[in-house]
Amino acid sequence: MEENGQKKDNKKLIIIIAVVIIAILAGVIIWLLIGKKDGGNDSEPKPMAYEGTVVTDEETARRIDDEMAKAAEGYMTLNMKLEALSQDGENFTCYIGNSPSNTKDMYFELVDDSDGEVIYKSNLIQVGYRIEEFKSSKKYEPGQYPVTVNYYQMEDDHATVYSEVASAITLIVE
Repeated sequence: MEENGQKKDNKKLIIIIAVVIIAILAGVIIWLLIGKKDGGNDSEPKPMAYEGTVVTDEETARRIDDEMAKAAEGYMTLNMKLEALSQDGENFTCYIGNSPSNTKDMYFELVDDSDGEVIYKSNLIQVGYRIEEFKSSKKYEPGQYPVTVNYYQMEDDHATVYSEVASAITLIVE
C-alpha cells in the first residue's frame, strides 16, 4: 500500500517538474519573440523560427504565429564550402551559391577579418546559381585567413536589400 502511494507521489512530482519546464520554456520563447521589441539591442541576432512551442492562450499563439511569419519572409539558405583555396594568394576556388530554396537574388562580400577590408564583392547571383572562383583584391601569403561572408538578398528591384546574414569561411593559400 505504501509503495502505491509513493508511486503516485513520484508521478505527481514528474508532472509538476514537466509543467514547470514547459512554463519556463514558454516564458523564454515569449521573451525572445516580443520582450525585446522596444529598446532592445538591434545588433543581437534574432531567432528565426520555433518548432514544438506549447501555447496556453490565443493572444500568445497569435503573436508567435506573427513572429514566425515575419522570420520566414526573411529566411535565407546558405550554400557554401567553409574553405576557399588558392595557389597564388589571389585566385581562389570556392563554392558560394544562392540556394534553389531561396526566393530572392543575392550578392555577397568577402571581408578580411584582420582589417575589415572588402576583398571581393560578387555580382548578383540568381536563385539556384553559384560562383566557384573569385579573385581577391588583396594578395595573401601562404597560410590560413579567416574572412566574413556578408550575404545580401535583394528585392525584385535589385536596388533594395531585402535580408542579410553573415557567415565565415577560411581562405587557405598553399
